[in-house]
Order: sequence, then structure tokens, then C-alpha cells
Amino acid sequence: MLEQTTFLTIVYQPDFLRRIFSVNLLVTGLSAAYACLLSKITISAFTGNYIFQSAFHLTSYRLLAPFGLVP
Repeated sequence: MLEQTTFLTIVYQPDFLRRIFSVNLLVTGLSAAYACLLSKITISAFTGNYIFQSAFHLTSYRLLAPFGLVP
């Protein structure tokens, strides 16, 4: 019985460890991809907002500058 248990431990443990490692790697990869996607969305939203704000300021400056009402 002891030999059989040792055999099972030797045979099945690397597979178990490999499975844990691959699942861990998959979760890490997915979380990294999600974080990258989230940061890209945040950066693009921030950049878009910044471009929109600067365009709005430029337009309002052009509209209000002749009247002396520069923001």
C-alpha cells in the first residue's frame, strides 16, 4: 500500500502542480490583459476629454476675444 501511495504521489503531483501553475498563469494573464485594457480605456478617455476641452477653450477664446471677454 505504501509503494502504491508513493507511486501515485510521484505520478500525479507534477500534473497537479502543472495544472495549478497553468491556471495561475491564465488568471495572471487575464488580469494583466484586463488591467491593460482598463488603462488604455482610461488613457483614451482622458486624452479625448483633454482634446475636447482644449478645442472648446480655443473655440470660446476665438468667439469671445473680439468682445474682450477672454476666459
